[in-house]
Amino acid sequence: MEQMVDTYLLHLKVERGLAKNTLDSYRRDLKKFVGYLRSNDINTLNEVDRRMIMSFMEDLHNQHRAPATISRNLAAIRSFYSFLTQESLVKANPTTELDAPKIPKRLPNVMTVSQVAILMEQPNGNNAAGLRDKAMLELLYATGIRVSELVDLNLVDVNLEMGFLRCLGKGSKER
Repeated sequence: MEQMVDTYLLHLKVERGLAKNTLDSYRRDLKKFVGYLRSNDINTLNEVDRRMIMSFMEDLHNQHRAPATISRNLAAIRSFYSFLTQESLVKANPTTELDAPKIPKRLPNVMTVSQVAILMEQPNGNNAAGLRDKAMLELLYATGIRVSELVDLNLVDVNLEMGFLRCLGKGSKER
């Protein structure tokens, strides 16, 4: 089973060009799924049925995992079985009629103006590290880029003359 997961992850990396973070999430989720199968004396992916996957999702729920986490795990398993089916590595896809848990839509928490002001005052501007931290906070606040995008920036991505910066977002999309 682990070898099939490795084959699938290689497919995602080479043929679909998925980002490292996505691959890491799929690897972690599928490793957890295979571990669950082994703990239930399931030794081949052909033995898995809809009931077994529902049992795995129930187990995640009983571990107090968030609906979004359970949904992401199911998405990884669905994609995995879709690949296995297309490659004729399993006889049937047990995920075809499974529904993901409902994910509540909530507005994000936002900082108040005074909280932002306090945060911006935190870096010590008297040394290089403090100036760097202040610049990073200002950039995050002014542009709304993700922290992962910020830490991946290079000098060539910043155009001071034209007043813009180029960053790669999720899925290597330029923003």
